[in-house]
Amino acid sequence: MTDFTIIGQSGLGIGRFLAKKREEDLHRLAQENGKTLFGMFAEIYNPYEREDFAFGGVMAMNPYVRREVLSHLGYKRLDFAYVHPSWKNDGEAVEGLDFCFMPTDEQVTEIPSYWIVAFLSDYYSVLPNKPQQWLDMVDGLKQKETVALLPL
Repeated sequence: MTDFTIIGQSGLGIGRFLAKKREEDLHRLAQENGKTLFGMFAEIYNPYEREDFAFGGVMAMNPYVRREVLSHLGYKRLDFAYVHPSWKNDGEAVEGLDFCFMPTDEQVTEIPSYWIVAFLSDYYSVLPNKPQQWLDMVDGLKQKETVALLPL
């Protein structure tokens, strides 16, 4: 999962460097484990649905710009309504995001839904208080074979 990269000083021009190094590291890690990297997940704020983007008191990348940058990198929106459990572990659902995937093969138009279920279940396993909306979302994904990749 790609994460929020917070850079303390704007205008340094290191974004491409960080993205390329992350990609190189992931390919190396996959190779060391006898695997081939197929892609990467990302949560992306949907600025058309949400206006509060505070992140620990630090100004993160403008959400419109971040969305465009990740689109240019090859991320595509997964075709389902996404919520995630609050990191406060209070059982609340966090909305206003899209769950995305960047396939290493640009010809890929869908991915198996069980990949999404397995990833999200593992990623959020540290949060025992899952909101009902999240549980319903995961159950809905379990009923599908694949999920389409759509443009951001």
